[in-house]
Amino acid sequence: MAMHPNDRRPVDPAHHGEQACFVLVHRWSALWLLELCRELS
Repeated sequence: MAMHPNDRRPVDPAHHGEQACFVLVHRWSALWLLELCRELS
């Protein structure tokens, strides 16, 4: 889906950093849970 130019919002560096950090933490905890399930089974 193509986005209209006026739909783009200015990127806030601080918010973008927060989002990236959240994604990293989420991915790390998902991997940790996967390993935990493997050990328990």
